[in-house]
Amino acid sequence: MREPLTKLARREAIYQAAVSLFETKGYENVTIQDVVATCNVARGTFYLHFESLEALLITWFDDVTEQTWARMRPYLEDLSIPFETCTRQVIHEVFALFTENPSMSKAFYCGGGETFMRRRHEAMFGKLGGKLHEALTIRHPDHHRSMTWTVAMLISLVGDMSNYASQNIATEELQALEEEVANFAMAGLRANLAIERPPLSHRDDG
Repeated sequence: MREPLTKLARREAIYQAAVSLFETKGYENVTIQDVVATCNVARGTFYLHFESLEALLITWFDDVTEQTWARMRPYLEDLSIPFETCTRQVIHEVFALFTENPSMSKAFYCGGGETFMRRRHEAMFGKLGGKLHEALTIRHPDHHRSMTWTVAMLISLVGDMSNYASQNIATEELQALEEEVANFAMAGLRANLAIERPPLSHRDDG
C-alpha cells in the first residue's frame, strides 16, 4: 500500500504539476481544476497550500530568480572581478533566465495579475538590479546617484530583450543577440558613468 504523502510532499506535487502545465499549456490556459486533476488531490487540498494560480506562478518565479542570483553572486561579491566582467555576467544570467525556457519566459511576461507583476519588478529591479547596483557602486563610488537609474534601464533592456529573444529568435542566433545586447548595455553604462573603455590589450570581454 502506498504511503500517504507528507504535507510538504503534497505541496511539492501540486507545485510541480502546475509548473508542468504552465510550460505545456501556457499560464493563461491552465485552471485550478487542471492542476488538482493532474496531481490527483482535492480542490480543498490545493487551497491548503496555495491561494491561487497566481501564487503558484509567484513561487515558480521566486525559485528561478533564486537560482539566477546564486549564479550571479560570485561575480558581484568578488571585488577583484572587473566592472565589465561582473556586468556582462549579470546580463548573461538574466538573458539565460528567459531564453533557456521560452515557455517559462512567456508565462512570466504574459501571465499573472498585479501581485505577480509587482513581485517580478521587485526581483528584477530590486534584487538582481539592486545587487548589480551595489557591486558597481562599490567599484565606482563617485557615481552612486546616476548608477540607480542606469542600472534600472539596463535591467529593463536586458529583461525585455531576453523575453523577445525567447519567443522570436532562433536558438543558433541567441548567443549573437546576447552579445549585441551586452555591448549596447555596456556602451550605455560607460557613457552615463563616464567610465573609460579599457585599453584593447587589457580588455576583459567576459
